[in-house]
Amino acid sequence: MIENLNFETPVMDNIEQQNPQNPYTSCIVGASAGSGKTYQLSRRFLYLVSAGSSPSSILTITFTKKAAQEMRARIIGEASQLLKDKKRRQEFEGDMKCFYDGFMSGKTEHCVAPLSAQMTAKKILSQTQSLRVSTIDALFNEWVNRFSFEAGEGTYPSPYTLMSEDENREIESQSWSKLFNLASESKLENDSDIVGIMRIVLDILQDYDNELKVSSLHSILEDLLKNDSIIWSSDQQGSALFHFPVAKTEYGDFSECLAAIKGNLSNILNQCAHPEKYEKILQADSLKSIISHKLITKNLEISKSIIKSKKRELLSSDIEKVESALKLESNKLSCNILNESSQAIMNIYKIWTMIKDKLKNEKNRLDFSDVAKGAYRLVSDIKNQGISWLIQKNTNHIMLDEFQDTSLLQWGIFKNLSAELISSRDEELGNPRTVFIVGDIKQSIY
Repeated sequence: MIENLNFETPVMDNIEQQNPQNPYTSCIVGASAGSGKTYQLSRRFLYLVSAGSSPSSILTITFTKKAAQEMRARIIGEASQLLKDKKRRQEFEGDMKCFYDGFMSGKTEHCVAPLSAQMTAKKILSQTQSLRVSTIDALFNEWVNRFSFEAGEGTYPSPYTLMSEDENREIESQSWSKLFNLASESKLENDSDIVGIMRIVLDILQDYDNELKVSSLHSILEDLLKNDSIIWSSDQQGSALFHFPVAKTEYGDFSECLAAIKGNLSNILNQCAHPEKYEKILQADSLKSIISHKLITKNLEISKSIIKSKKRELLSSDIEKVESALKLESNKLSCNILNESSQAIMNIYKIWTMIKDKLKNEKNRLDFSDVAKGAYRLVSDIKNQGISWLIQKNTNHIMLDEFQDTSLLQWGIFKNLSAELISSRDEELGNPRTVFIVGDIKQSIY
């Protein structure tokens, strides 16, 4: 159980050890399917209202419309049962007394006493229209609709409509065609910079992979699109994706590497049966060239068929130095190639998404990914502090279901909201604002 935003705190796996329904504390619960997550959430809602919160100040988030409807029905059903069942009311009030006494222990400041079970149930049932049980996408869409200019930094259409699946497929197809038309056209008004970038990028990729096909690149871009929220979040944080660390060597380039091992190579050549066959290796200008002379294999090892057992023993230190230097150089070259080619692909991906965004804006459309990005800007950008306050001002408690299904971007939004919420109190009631998160890591989709 946690009282400040420290999500490295161990998850409460056994919900019997500490009571997650306690309305005065924040907690994370790890609960598997069928273990009563919906019950925990709906009961906690009742306890939060008993502790003095308005039903409309409790934001309950899940992932599907069906789950949101079930949660809403469960909360209303639990409140109805509380009115009907005297034994339930007694148990409820006993639990609330324990929660309240535990919270007030050692405290001197004011905190409102809990409502009775009957008053709690009536309060919820009289305000069913104001219950805020929502899907994560509907919540973000509500925010972005209200503050579309700030959410899109002036680039989102207003008003906008969320794209259907058919529209999304059509725009993806159009943007894909336009992407490769750019590379083939000599000049495009307003797009000349993009044309230049596309040509440079494709040239880089072709240098590294002569067999690269458009279909392969399309597949790579589609895979990147599936992880767009991770890519975008990393960009926002200034983190480099797809960067392979390059091993440090004492040589600046291949020529320096060859110069450093030339003496060792000469010693090895002197032990060859026909050294003149391999002496051009000393003038090699690349790893590919050095391998072509056969003395060194594709694995960058001195050929055992040319330098055999006894000679290998005599030349062991020379062989070790040559092989080690060439393998380090190969590793450095491979990392550089991977970094340059992945950056080239990433540049194409960003041009593709830019084209898609332009097509969407022309049709006054956004997709759910755009909405999530807009929501992130609203709660994270220092320029939007006033808007962030407006979004949060009527929320005292957040309950997030199916936490394991949140993307990195969605979690970034809730982390910012939670940090603000947990660091404050309800000024009127004196109660802490809380966050309740429940999920099953075994079912994670990210």
